[in-house]
Amino acid sequence: MKPHIKFALVICCAAISPLLNSRAATVQVRVGVGGLRFNPPNVTIQVGDTVQWSWVANGHSSTSGTPGNPDGIWDSGVQNSGFVFSHTFSTAGTFPYYCTPHGACCGMIGSVTVGTPPPPAGAVFVNANSATNTVRMYNRGADGQLAFVGAFDTQGSGSSGGLSSQGSITVTSNHSYVYAVNAGTNDITAFQVAPTGLTFIGKAPSGGFFPSSVTTFGNFLYVLNAKGTAANITGFTIQIDGSLVAIPNSTRPLSVASPSPAQISFTPDGTTLVVTEKSTKKIDTYAVSGDGTTTGPLVQGSAGQGPFGFSFDGASHLVVSEINNSSASSYTISAGVLQVVTAHLTDFGRSACWAICTTDPGLPQQYAYVSNTNSDTISGYVIASDGSLSLVNADGKTAVLPRRAFPIDLAISSDNQYLYVLEKKLPGIAAFQIQPYGNLVQIQSVPGTPTSSFGMTGY
Repeated sequence: MKPHIKFALVICCAAISPLLNSRAATVQVRVGVGGLRFNPPNVTIQVGDTVQWSWVANGHSSTSGTPGNPDGIWDSGVQNSGFVFSHTFSTAGTFPYYCTPHGACCGMIGSVTVGTPPPPAGAVFVNANSATNTVRMYNRGADGQLAFVGAFDTQGSGSSGGLSSQGSITVTSNHSYVYAVNAGTNDITAFQVAPTGLTFIGKAPSGGFFPSSVTTFGNFLYVLNAKGTAANITGFTIQIDGSLVAIPNSTRPLSVASPSPAQISFTPDGTTLVVTEKSTKKIDTYAVSGDGTTTGPLVQGSAGQGPFGFSFDGASHLVVSEINNSSASSYTISAGVLQVVTAHLTDFGRSACWAICTTDPGLPQQYAYVSNTNSDTISGYVIASDGSLSLVNADGKTAVLPRRAFPIDLAISSDNQYLYVLEKKLPGIAAFQIQPYGNLVQIQSVPGTPTSSFGMTGY
């Protein structure tokens, strides 16, 4: 990611400013206050910010350059009390300015110093799942705040409805590529990631019908095809340019032809693939070989009914949300074999669907968060060192969202400090800071996601 950041800053600082418009500032300068001067005379801002001059006396101007040497960047003209003039700065540097009638004679001068904003600390991506599908990108600041970058065409079609899955979009561990499923056209879109946006690389047929979940590890990608005559998983190699090439003989079945599968993901070490099946109440595992093909499935019973979303914590414990009774279970996994640690611990919500875990091995304990879609709450779980679960809050309500927000997908920043919740029907993204002991404090509400959106990832 760092080479992309340096390129953007050196070649075109102006290209960064649109990414930060939602957080841009306006600085006020009063013209003619207390005599022949600007107040304050010197201001410091960042690229994308605006300076607004307000006249409190007659017969003054704000003119870029030095007295007698205007440089043409801006010029308010000579104005009187009550006039307001603004200029937005799109490049870094120091910009002197003066009052045309009083600069040379009376020293009525000022300056604007424009700094380059810091590079994004991360990003969040949303699969719009729309008929003409797009991926929406948001840059994340170090303070957890999101700034909308743009919507980028996948050149495919979503389902325009639900996907009933977790993980319809994923970003590689080096943050170079994003992959999104197009359930309506049965393919996968590859994008290259830069702070200024996503660049379309290409598409690949998914190897089945209704691709709903996707996962990567190293140079391998696997997709879950949820419908058709028989649901399957199919593998690809990620080429050096981010494009996808199908792995021969990589397609594998699930436990039955139509098990209503919800998610596919690699284990943190990349040796195993895990798939949840809602209707059969099964969890499938597949051993991954060196050439990317798999052996399996090894079909195992879920500890709770309706296994849906899942995530791994920093110690590789598996936490699975269970939709039927709004609960979660935790497991250890070794050579594809699951061992239950905590079985179906209820969160007192309704429809526990999506799950995400912190992954910081330096923490004394990890946390899992589950979205309760039909009760508009987020439940936090403490994950002990042995993988056992307990609720962060006795009532299961670690965060309460607006009524009918319909929370679905979740994402956690790479520094494990911020949680993002995709609110399908509000619609928008709710941003939370993760507090000590797993509590959540909301820091931002970002509107504007399409109501068709299904799938979110980030770093």
